Amino acid sequence: IQQLLPAAYYLVHYYQDDFESAVLSAINGGGNNMARASVTGGMSGAMVGLSGIPERFIKGLNNHEELLKLAEQVADLTQD
Repeated sequence: IQQLLPAAYYLVHYYQDDFESAVLSAINGGGNNMARASVTGGMSGAMVGLSGIPERFIKGLNNHEELLKLAEQVADLTQD
């Protein structure tokens, strides 16, 4: 984790408005790339919002409609 978080923070900062580049750089970085890409994707997604995530990334997920509904429910909870 000592290298994971600094790398994820760096990628999210370097690719502030580019979810895809941030995640792909995390994946292609070698080492513990799955964990780094997960953290980077979560942080970058929070920054760019759903509209900043390429549609093919979302539609490529199994049960993406259900996942979108759950995400909306979580977002609604934060509005209260």
